[in-house]
Amino acid sequence: MCDPAVLALASRVNVQVDPEAGRFGPVHLVIRTSRGARHALCIENPPGTPSSALSEDELRSKALAGFVGAAVPLSTDSADALVRTLSRFEHCANVSALFRSQAQPS
Repeated sequence: MCDPAVLALASRVNVQVDPEAGRFGPVHLVIRTSRGARHALCIENPPGTPSSALSEDELRSKALAGFVGAAVPLSTDSADALVRTLSRFEHCANVSALFRSQAQPS
């Protein structure tokens, strides 16, 4: 990620872990603006947790976005091939099939 605007915003983010929160939430988001306003949101069951599992389509979209948007991104075709290979992981007799996929950095 080299976008200066994104890096500037990220430099102003302060993440704090609430030791009282469970492993899967709730998640509390608090935004304080430069003018002093405070905005808060609580997500009781964040997406991707056992109580709010992602659908197959949501999981596929998340994986594709991660592979294509990574620091060393894959092409869309390579990312799609890797997701297809990973979706068959539990049926692989030999995990070396994962490394034979067509996924190559773009």
